[in-house]
Amino acid sequence: MATLSSLSQTKSSNSKTISTVLITSAASISLSIAFYYYHKSALNRLERKLNGARLAERRGRIRAEVSLRTHLKAVEQNQLKESQNDLHDVKIRLSSNSNSENSPKMLLKCIGTLHTPFTKRMGTPRQGALVPSSRAFLQLDISLAIEILDGIQEYSHCWVVFEFHANTNLTTSGFATAKKSKIRPPRASGSGNQKVGILATRSPHRPNPVGLSLVKVNRVDTKKRRLYIEAIDLVHGTPVYGEFRFLFYGETLKVLKMPRSLFIYFPHHFFDTQIFHRLRYKTMCAMGHTRSS
Repeated sequence: MATLSSLSQTKSSNSKTISTVLITSAASISLSIAFYYYHKSALNRLERKLNGARLAERRGRIRAEVSLRTHLKAVEQNQLKESQNDLHDVKIRLSSNSNSENSPKMLLKCIGTLHTPFTKRMGTPRQGALVPSSRAFLQLDISLAIEILDGIQEYSHCWVVFEFHANTNLTTSGFATAKKSKIRPPRASGSGNQKVGILATRSPHRPNPVGLSLVKVNRVDTKKRRLYIEAIDLVHGTPVYGEFRFLFYGETLKVLKMPRSLFIYFPHHFFDTQIFHRLRYKTMCAMGHTRSS
């Protein structure tokens, strides 16, 4: 009997051990399967992210390449257009020279360079009379004698002949390519904002890039070869081709004719004050700019 009871106890303990082992094995297998699927899903997510980043990088690279090709094509077209325009200008000049060999021509020698406080076209005054306190000097060319300026200090003002060297319509050879024959002057608002011919304005973009400016004479420095002037309206580095004295009795007019809108803004520093105000008042009355008394 004792032997039978010990055998039954051994069998029951063995069965319990087997059950424990089976349960432990099943739990470990379940955990392994869960861990496998968890890491597989994480790897899938990471792979999807990498694929998305790879696809986005490819799309961005394609867009950048397309933009670069478009930009290079536009640059090539612009260069081709500019070269064609330059070639067209050269052909026009050659044809005009061949067709008009007897037309008068003139070569100008630069007599000096202006040194002004205005380094750019933007911000340079439209008229020197608007900035009477502005100062500059003409540096005379070294090939010219300083004696050519003797006597200019006896005059209060002088005319300066210069070149619009900072124009945007100048070719590499220095020729002007005027693309527009009519423009709207900035002060023509009172005349209906109508276009006028380029030679009826003070625009620097002209067939010949040459201008005339009235300046005030300050003094002459013979040692530094300089003519100091005031009321300047020119850009720094402007080449000067001529200078003439201003004669009051021959170049000051008592009767003026110009569009109405200009009398409202026209500077009167060099004109008779009473005549100017009388003309300005009549013009403002005609345009309806005066207050009712």
